[in-house]
Amino acid sequence: MGAWFLPTFEGELDTPEGAEEALARVTSALEERRLFPFTGPRWRYEIVESNRNRLRFRAANLATEIAIGLNDVSVETHGGRALRYSVSCFKWILYVAALAGGIMAFQGALFLVLPSVRNGMTGGNPGAPVWLLAVSLFFFLVVFSMILLLVHRPMAQRMLEARLRAVIAGTDPDASPEGRFMTNNGYRYRSGAAVWGLPLVSVAVGPKDGSLRGVAKGVIAIGDAAVGVVAVGGAAFGVVAVGGLSVGALAVGGAALGLAAFGGLAVGLVAFGGLAVGIGAVGGLAIGISTFSPGP
Repeated sequence: MGAWFLPTFEGELDTPEGAEEALARVTSALEERRLFPFTGPRWRYEIVESNRNRLRFRAANLATEIAIGLNDVSVETHGGRALRYSVSCFKWILYVAALAGGIMAFQGALFLVLPSVRNGMTGGNPGAPVWLLAVSLFFFLVVFSMILLLVHRPMAQRMLEARLRAVIAGTDPDASPEGRFMTNNGYRYRSGAAVWGLPLVSVAVGPKDGSLRGVAKGVIAIGDAAVGVVAVGGAAFGVVAVGGLSVGALAVGGAALGLAAFGGLAVGLVAFGGLAVGIGAVGGLAIGISTFSPGP
């Protein structure tokens, strides 16, 4: 898998008929646009290098880089029946960071462009905006991006291996639930590494094994419902919680409850939202000791 914080991974597959024959089948499937899902006029790959021992290809446009997330792929033979692959997702993570940066920029604009909002959130303390923006910058550009990377890598690797195996075996890659990328009925992942008896990363999305929804519990938890130090989900409970319903020290969501809360309905010591309730409250309707509301 490589370093956990890098947007790269690699692996090796055993082939039943020899690596060179398997590589030829993979090359043919790529040329015929059967190797990956969603391939068509909008989503496509281009071959960079192709010979009997090595195939390298990359996403040909922005839509492919984002939708599939396998930006640059190399598949090589290493003698016998071993077929080794390596994948880079650097462009994908850059787009994730750009998305996170957009969220950060919106929040920064509220603090820097609108003095009344800044004063309402910080009680007039001139040093508070700097710290709030620094925390937001770290969370959205580093923590948020890393969470999505930790979710993306194992899912993308599982999909790639499933489709490679199907093509090598001469079957339809779309017939395998794993080969259909994220269109399967549900996904579960728990990292081998653990902290305080909890998996470092836990992912539980969609119905699986008789459960109608996924409940993720871990240091970093992502799911339909998520409980963790950093929790992201439809309902999220954690020190840092991001979700439709979020409860945490830092809570961001449709309905947010926390020490610092950002949401449509926000309740906290510091609250920002459509309806904000807190000691420091900013919103369409703000209730608190120090408040700001753009209304009359």
